Amino acid sequence: MIYTYGIKQLAVRGLDSASFLQLMIESREAISSFIKEHKVEAVYLKKLEEFSTALDAFQKVFLTKSSSKAVQSLEVADRARDAAVLTLSNLVQAFSRVTEPATKAAYDTLSTVFKEHKVSVTDSYEKESVKINQLLGALAHADCQRALASLYLTTYLDQLVAAQATFEHIYKLRLEEQKGQVPSQAKILRAQLFELYNFFIDFTAVMTSAYPDRRELSDLLKQLNVIRQRYKKRKSLKVDKEEKAPVLDA
Repeated sequence: MIYTYGIKQLAVRGLDSASFLQLMIESREAISSFIKEHKVEAVYLKKLEEFSTALDAFQKVFLTKSSSKAVQSLEVADRARDAAVLTLSNLVQAFSRVTEPATKAAYDTLSTVFKEHKVSVTDSYEKESVKINQLLGALAHADCQRALASLYLTTYLDQLVAAQATFEHIYKLRLEEQKGQVPSQAKILRAQLFELYNFFIDFTAVMTSAYPDRRELSDLLKQLNVIRQRYKKRKSLKVDKEEKAPVLDA
């Protein structure tokens, strides 16, 4: 849809928290003004209410935690383990078309494990930790260790183990700092905002294409694109550039 309906490309998932928050705020202002000035479909009103509720909550959490070194370290550690698990999965997948018997056998062994223990890097901190630890437990078996060694991937497994251990250590520090609050709250709210924001972008683009005579829709799409362009070169901490939430499946 990015290319079909004239939406400017932007790796929204890759924006750091401050840039993501500002993008959401500016986009809400544009959509709110559009709704006030024009007679619009009811779905805009409904989704804007949901969007505003999530955005206000996210902003509150962000402002509360922005001065915390533990939070900043947690976000970096989360992205580091995302990078490690994606790298290992992609390297395993790279052997999918190799027909040499020993290599194919090693790939089949590892591919089965990754299919049985899928990891989504957009899950909450806690859920992702559970899935990564289950994956690591499966990869610790002797047959997987031999397969990894034969494909020269042991180093990448070690990197994932280290990244997960670092994350868990910082996560515990953050729990102590928050005294009972759930560290993944911001991540969950961000995921909700991402989905709602994508709805506004996609729906507006489709409506603009379907009703070219409605100038207000094309003006809104242009305004949203202008906002997106401002964030295209902002600092990104995310390892993947895809808008689609990646789920590992070697």
